Amino acid sequence: MDTEKTQHKHVRTVFQSDDRHWKKIMSKALVRPFALFVHEPIVQLLGVYMAFVYGLIYCACFTDISCLCG
Repeated sequence: MDTEKTQHKHVRTVFQSDDRHWKKIMSKALVRPFALFVHEPIVQLLGVYMAFVYGLIYCACFTDISCLCG
């Protein structure tokens, strides 16, 4: 097909569609991580592991050493 003889079409990206609204985008962005956490076992295991490590670091940083020594 010769490009000089064809009609020019209005080219749009996915982000320029009429059905994109900020509420729809925000709800999808907020739901997606929780859906990933519910449906993927490796993400659940990593979440439990990171919570455990955070708890250990929290206890190590904020436990008063003087009350333990004496």
